[in-house]
Amino acid sequence: MNKTTLSLLAIGYFVYPTFCQPRTVGLTAYDNSHRRGYHLLSPMVTGAKKSYLIDDCGRIVNTWTGSGMPGTACILGKDGSLIRTKNIVNNFMGLGNGGAIEKYSWAGNLTWSFTLSDSNQNLHHDIFEMPSGNILALVWERHSAEEASQLGRTFPLGRTDILSERIIEIQPIGKDSFAVVWEWRLWDHMIQNTSSSIPSFGQPSEHPEKLDINFYESADLGRDWWHLNGISYNEELDQIIITSRSLGEFYIIDHSTNMLEAASGKGGRWGKGGDFLYRWGNPAAYGRGNNSDQRLFVPHHAHWIPAGYPHGGKILVFNNGDGRPQGNYSTVEMLTPPMDVKKNYFINTGEPYGPAISVIKYEAPNSTDFFAPVVSGSYMLKNGHLYTTYGTKGKVFETDSTGKVVWQYVSPVSTTGLKTQGSVPGTNTVFRFEFYEPDFPGFAGKNLSPGPELELNPNPEKLCDLAVVADFKPIKKHIYPNPAENIVHIDGPAGEVRVFDLAGRVKLTGKTEKLIVDSLEPGVYFVETVSGEDKQREKLVIQ
Repeated sequence: MNKTTLSLLAIGYFVYPTFCQPRTVGLTAYDNSHRRGYHLLSPMVTGAKKSYLIDDCGRIVNTWTGSGMPGTACILGKDGSLIRTKNIVNNFMGLGNGGAIEKYSWAGNLTWSFTLSDSNQNLHHDIFEMPSGNILALVWERHSAEEASQLGRTFPLGRTDILSERIIEIQPIGKDSFAVVWEWRLWDHMIQNTSSSIPSFGQPSEHPEKLDINFYESADLGRDWWHLNGISYNEELDQIIITSRSLGEFYIIDHSTNMLEAASGKGGRWGKGGDFLYRWGNPAAYGRGNNSDQRLFVPHHAHWIPAGYPHGGKILVFNNGDGRPQGNYSTVEMLTPPMDVKKNYFINTGEPYGPAISVIKYEAPNSTDFFAPVVSGSYMLKNGHLYTTYGTKGKVFETDSTGKVVWQYVSPVSTTGLKTQGSVPGTNTVFRFEFYEPDFPGFAGKNLSPGPELELNPNPEKLCDLAVVADFKPIKKHIYPNPAENIVHIDGPAGEVRVFDLAGRVKLTGKTEKLIVDSLEPGVYFVETVSGEDKQREKLVIQ
């Protein structure tokens, strides 16, 4: 090839870049079967102070600019405010560092800020907004080697301190004040079997409700021995779930306790004070298993699937899979904790908490293609699809029950600024994307008109129908799970329901929001729902 030919090709490339560029950032996959809504992105990269709300087409609906470096978690409050962690320079710099929480109005004005960071304590990782508007937050709590030794901790040579954990419930007051209305400390719920002269002495295998203070020494995290990275809440049970990266477990504790009860093993709705009600993922951590029994490896984001959703009440967890014996790969997993009729968790004598295994809800076709060694998380959507953050790739994707990707977005925000469409994404880590339904209470009265796409030089050929998305209104009725086997739920106002086969014959009728469909042969059907003047049909697959 001569220089003239090469120059012409180069000119052609720069004149027509948008017609041949691949989709590497922004919206990269779109299928009409996905659950429509809005997506909150808060880049976890140095220099990126902004958080973005985008629509299904990747267009900016709202932007907030923080006062400093981003932390990890970022959520929308029920009033439409942005609640954001902030990473400040302190003695706790490292994975998940925070130190402060900020709250911004929809218009972008800072309305409240809270800093908790000194030589002995520091906010980190995740937050959760309670129904009351209070905020649950994780706090590192430093203890000297002497303090830890007095509780029975044995130390490797040279270790000078250890980080424990505290959970606080914060009531925002004014612009920069707060009240801690509830708290729980791990330090109150330890056990050890190395020194009988210390009050915390006991056999961990006989007390799974407590944490063995000597079980694990983190080589990569050092003094951050337990390393919580996620927190969520169940209003019906009044319980909190927390996730430990280091120990490969999640834990459930009682929030109904007062502060004295939370520091003990008695009291509260469930009668166990602040002791663990349930734990899962690594029974070796309480002496009822070995390495072969470990199921979670540096997990993130354990939480309850909301009631009314497919599999409502079960627990979903992102299993990062770092150190998995079968190889390093990530999965999204679901399990049902063992409970009696009164919803007390139970465990058989000498055995670990069940279930023995979880149900894998998502695994890449080639397992090792999907591996996030840190951050990430996954939600169940109302249509039964999964909404999963691949944090180390700055990516979020929605998958149906077959594992097919029906929607995908890649953050174009990197440490070097906004990426151009077609460029290679990189250094665009996201702790976790958040999904919001169109009828989310915080959107009431807000302007949701979209602006431009976030990436630079977006592809002019759009993957989604802009007109449809612009006029989008919440689906009045939706059926799930789909495909189904035994039961179909109908999300929306009650009304008449009819199920047709492909020949147009009525196979089932009812006036309920739940249909028993186990009498239907496997195949394709149509579900017609009628409520007042509204009539809607949706395809249903029976398997």
